[in-house]
Amino acid sequence: LNAIFIRTVLLAMARTNAWHRADRISGVCLLVLTSVAEGLAGYAPGTELYESAGLQSGGAPDHLPGMSDLEEKLIQISKLRARSPAASRGSAAKDHDFGVQLMQKSRRIFHEVFAPVEVQPPPTDGKPRPVEVGPWGFDIEGMDQKLQPGDNWVDYTSGEWLKKTNIPDDQSSWTAFSSLHELTEFQIRDLLEEGAKANSLTGNLYASYMDEATIEPKGLSPVLPFLEKIKRLAMASDFATFCGDTFFGFGSSPFGFYVGADAKDPDMNVAQLSQDGLGLPSRDYYLEETFSKQKKAYADYIVVMLGKIGWPEPEAAGAKVLAFEESVAKVSWSVEARRDPEKTYNKMTIADLSVKAPGFDWAAYMEAAGRVPGNAPLVVSEWNETTKDGVIGIAAIIGSTDLTTLRAWSAF
Repeated sequence: LNAIFIRTVLLAMARTNAWHRADRISGVCLLVLTSVAEGLAGYAPGTELYESAGLQSGGAPDHLPGMSDLEEKLIQISKLRARSPAASRGSAAKDHDFGVQLMQKSRRIFHEVFAPVEVQPPPTDGKPRPVEVGPWGFDIEGMDQKLQPGDNWVDYTSGEWLKKTNIPDDQSSWTAFSSLHELTEFQIRDLLEEGAKANSLTGNLYASYMDEATIEPKGLSPVLPFLEKIKRLAMASDFATFCGDTFFGFGSSPFGFYVGADAKDPDMNVAQLSQDGLGLPSRDYYLEETFSKQKKAYADYIVVMLGKIGWPEPEAAGAKVLAFEESVAKVSWSVEARRDPEKTYNKMTIADLSVKAPGFDWAAYMEAAGRVPGNAPLVVSEWNETTKDGVIGIAAIIGSTDLTTLRAWSAF
């Protein structure tokens, strides 16, 4: 059975080129594969298996050229595995040969998996950083093995990498996978550009998006119909319908809405609603003095953008937009509170929402968002009927805000 299983795995991996994918197999798995290989080959201490596999004979290797301390420790662990002599397993010659091949393969992959990944400098001339990732695997050289794991786990695992790695000037953060992500983006761009030359749908979409020579002369004309739609919002239900339309289209909504797996019944999808409506990263940017500089810059930005689209009295409208978002921020849940899986699971129906969170036309919103019926189940994230903050609080704020402000907010 072991032989059949391993042969099946090997065939599947060979066909998907997974031998060179460290995300498909870890060093620990490789040690397990080695154990199975030993069994298939009928390994017993003193046999020629290790020698025929390109390793030292006479049992598990204690050291190989280029082997790190961590690899040696893993090999020592692997030596503790129980092994049975060939006679007790009845291994045939073909199983022995297969085991030798598997040992060779796992030994090679083992070193590929544990090869270091190099850190790359920032990009230049609009090109990706010169990523030479090398073999996939765990960056042993990035560890600070002079430390004890229990004293400082972060520095033990990444100390040397942190010492030699700087956050690029054009990035807010940087990890071992950041350069891979950036490289992937450039590769996708190349594929899209090739698709544009081949007149593919995705290629043409990308080409139209990047065609500044055609886009710039059009000015505001592409968004004018959208702005006119906002200007025609005459009732509270119109605003709710507009917000629901953003689920499938363009624009912003003071609520987040999507369909996803039910956290307490993952076999079922359910409509989910959450707080939204803030242009800055979190409520703290509106309420904490620490971020007063950022809030001032954001206020100026609102005025500039409203001016660019020709919105009436952009300074006054901008002040109202910021005041609206400040009110929303005051009743919004903190980032910490939103991490509580129990408090953020509040199941009800649309009909319940309409009764318990007045001030917003939920029926009109849900109809526009996807014709969600009133008896449909809904999970609301930020919900507290005692404090009346979160979704309840935002709905109340919308109900007390004049349409002039809501239109300006939507236009911005």
